Order: sequence, then structure tokens, then C-alpha cells
Amino acid sequence: MVEVIVTRDGVCMGDDYLGPHEMRFYVERDTPLSDVINLIKDGYQLPNFTKGDFPELGFSMGGARLGDVDLTWVLLAETPIAVLGHNWQGFSMLTSESSTCSQFINKDENMYLHFDYHPEKHQQFFAELEDFLPT
Repeated sequence: MVEVIVTRDGVCMGDDYLGPHEMRFYVERDTPLSDVINLIKDGYQLPNFTKGDFPELGFSMGGARLGDVDLTWVLLAETPIAVLGHNWQGFSMLTSESSTCSQFINKDENMYLHFDYHPEKHQQFFAELEDFLPT
């Protein structure tokens, strides 16, 4: 068994106060990476912003609601392995579809994954990338 340790960037000072944003679970070494990402996607809360609660600021801290501000998260295992966007049904792999956990296990026999936050200013890059991703 391998312990998977998931963390993410904070998106604002209040969010940082609630940290650390960590999830831990165990999987077999030969578990497909896509299965691990699905487990994370279904059980790990990634924040999103919506406009409305604080119109003078143009956004709110409304929790995990999908909203008017496009957020994109890149999942890293030292290198980027997947991209999740709030308007996508699933995630897009940046590694081989046949990748397993065993390829990303650290020296201490754990698998460390980190969500890197990309706000709206990076959306042009992800819009272009989305054209190449499966639907």
C-alpha cells in the first residue's frame, strides 16, 4: 500500500487560515493514476469563486460553488500530471493514460500530489489547451 498525500495552494488569506488543505488515503502501488485522480476529484474540495455576495469586490468567498470566475487547477507530482477546470466534466491527463502510482512514489514510499492554482489570468493558455483534451 502507498499513502497518497494531497495538498493545494491557498487562494486567499482567509483560505490560508483554514489550512492546511490536506487529504490522505491509501491505494495499491499498481493503481492507475486516473483512478487516484478520480478519488481525489470526488473527495477533495477545490474552492471556486462566484460573483454576487460582495458585488463591490466583484467576487465572493462562497465556498465550493462553481461560478463566474474561471479557476484551473494543475495537479503536480513534482511535474504536472493532470489539469482540472471548473467547467470541465472531468480532468485531463498530462501523462500517459497507462500511468500507475508506482511511477510517482517518493523515496519515503509515499505519493505526494499538489494542486497548483491558476486564476483567470492564465485562462488563455488553458483555453488553447482545452482544444486538445478529450471531451
